[in-house]
Amino acid sequence: MLTDIWIVATLLTCTLMLLASNRYSADIVLVSALGFLLISGILSPEEGLIGFSNTGMFTIAILYMVVAGLRETGTVAWLSRIMLGKPQSQSMALIRLLIPAATMSAVINNSPVVAMFTTAVQDWCKRSGFKASRFLLPLSYISILGGTCTLIGTSTNLVIDGLMRQSGFAGFSLFELSAVGVPITLVGCLYLLTIGQKILPDKVGAIEQFKNTREYLLEMYVEAGCELAGQSVADAGLRNLPG
Repeated sequence: MLTDIWIVATLLTCTLMLLASNRYSADIVLVSALGFLLISGILSPEEGLIGFSNTGMFTIAILYMVVAGLRETGTVAWLSRIMLGKPQSQSMALIRLLIPAATMSAVINNSPVVAMFTTAVQDWCKRSGFKASRFLLPLSYISILGGTCTLIGTSTNLVIDGLMRQSGFAGFSLFELSAVGVPITLVGCLYLLTIGQKILPDKVGAIEQFKNTREYLLEMYVEAGCELAGQSVADAGLRNLPG
């Protein structure tokens, strides 16, 4: 038993270090760790795979599909034009971002909301002349806070609700967490509009550096003896490539 504890502790440490290094994708690291626990016998197949039957996880997956449908049908662009509009100041622009982002995070799920809003905010900032760095971080924070208002607002609430039901407890109702989540979200909103404004990064990203982000530079090294040596870009057939 003590050996298993040390093995799990070491595995958790290695897993966190690999995730922090960002050298490998999170799914590969986590599935590999789970596979090791199953192969070593520390976890039984039932214990190791029980998470895949968690209703909260499937709810999150379905919400991602809903958001993907909204994005592909153009609904996201339409909503962003209505909600974000053309504000005259950065403070007003931030207000018009925080309120809908917090509201949508409470009724959809904060992770898909951030994924949905990121591209819309970048395009909106480019059109309005604002720096995206001043809005993307508040978008992330307010989505997290908005997600605490309801059961389906954040993955954590859904997972804990599923674990409670598996343990025989009643679980959460949809708005049971609102009494705590709504005040926290309001305070967070006020902070981002006041103190947060003074410490937000003020830098120019790649989106703002180029007029068309689909255009990019490509650098090639022509080795000695290559048939392209001595030719211009146009003569080599590398000018105006499709795509």
